Amino acid sequence: MTLCPDLTGGYRPVLATLSSLPLQMLMYFHAWFFLVGWVVEVLLLIYKSVVLPYPDRNLRGEIVFIVFLLLLELCRLFLGSQGNITQHKVPLIVSLLLCLPVLFAYLYLVLWQTYVLR
Repeated sequence: MTLCPDLTGGYRPVLATLSSLPLQMLMYFHAWFFLVGWVVEVLLLIYKSVVLPYPDRNLRGEIVFIVFLLLLELCRLFLGSQGNITQHKVPLIVSLLLCLPVLFAYLYLVLWQTYVLR
């Protein structure tokens, strides 16, 4: 709690705003960039499944993986945004913890997919 001057010449207690505008902006823009990247990834998966000899088991696994990545990333962004807006630490901590599976998901998409187009 901080003290701010009021019109009478005294000071009144004011709760400090703990939410972060730069963090909120990063969450907002990352959501749009992620959705564009996810659509591109789905289109690439469709292209690779038509052009390349894709094993059925791997194709189903990668479709499930991409949907799982969508849900995980949207949950992470929602929790981070809500934690920032409501000034609660628990959603922000959960959002940070969800960064690890999302990081490994991105590594899988870039390095370890069945077919990596370079």
